[in-house]
Amino acid sequence: ADGELPRFQITEKKYDVSFFGSWIPQGDRQTWLAEINKTNPVKVFSWNYKDWPKEFDADPAVYGAEFNKKVAESKICLGFSVEPNCWGYWSNRTGKTLLAGGFLLQQYAPGMELFLRDGIEYFSSIEEAREKIDHYLIAETERIEIAKRGNEIGQARFTSKARVKDLMILIERYLKIGGKGWQI
Repeated sequence: ADGELPRFQITEKKYDVSFFGSWIPQGDRQTWLAEINKTNPVKVFSWNYKDWPKEFDADPAVYGAEFNKKVAESKICLGFSVEPNCWGYWSNRTGKTLLAGGFLLQQYAPGMELFLRDGIEYFSSIEEAREKIDHYLIAETERIEIAKRGNEIGQARFTSKARVKDLMILIERYLKIGGKGWQI
């Protein structure tokens, strides 16, 4: 994600719960979002917004500064990955949401805690997602503090510059030993 995009400080939120992603039948997202939407309406921004069931309020996807603005207008940004059980894998919107200063409530994937620590909130079931949504919709101070920590983590770990530094270390190490013994 580009750490140079503007970060908006919007105090009046338009959306309680937002989701920035696709309607695809992978992972838990379709089933879980449909259930969550029954008790906590989810505002959707998606490239395939016309494919979403009519129960959802879905609009076209937003990118760049407009993505950051919509994140700032949201109290809670829900996150789902394609495969929630794959260690170390999660959506690229995770870093983008943190850099935009958003509060991210993300379906847990193993290893996330090592990178994202307490800069986001996690859930592992529909019931837990609903409980945390209900809690964080009213716990504004706590929500803001977590989003602030998330933004600090995002700045340190998820900008393009930070990731290039990581890759340069990896490349240098690989070149020094010629990849001997590596299993990639």
